[in-house]
Amino acid sequence: MKRIIVCLLVAIFLIGDTGVNSVFAQELSPYTTHIAELDPSIAHGDGYLQGSVATSFTGDGCHAIYECTLQYLASTGVWTTASNTHVVRAYEPGRVKLITDNYYGLSVGTQYRYHVYARVINSDGMLVDADVANSGAITYRG
Repeated sequence: MKRIIVCLLVAIFLIGDTGVNSVFAQELSPYTTHIAELDPSIAHGDGYLQGSVATSFTGDGCHAIYECTLQYLASTGVWTTASNTHVVRAYEPGRVKLITDNYYGLSVGTQYRYHVYARVINSDGMLVDADVANSGAITYRG
């Protein structure tokens, strides 16, 4: 009887340790981030809108790719791309980079926002962090 109990306990112990909750050294913590700053904004100019983003990233041997677009609020309630995507690469971790885009020929009375998709890539070409940020909405008044 003792052997059966011991075998059951060992089996339960082995089945219970499936590795689901195991943490391996190469895994990133879910709270680790390489995007230190990603703060887009949008403002009126004289006949145009200016979208800008202050951004920075961290990580030795990493670089960042920022994809910036102007979006408008369609009548369906969905944000839709209104411009070509401006792609900017940054290679200096820890340094704040300011990206600015001016948009002309916009529709008066339409709501716009500045949309930024950021990715941090390591030296092996692997994605180590990504984030999306949007500015607040602004109604273009001409």
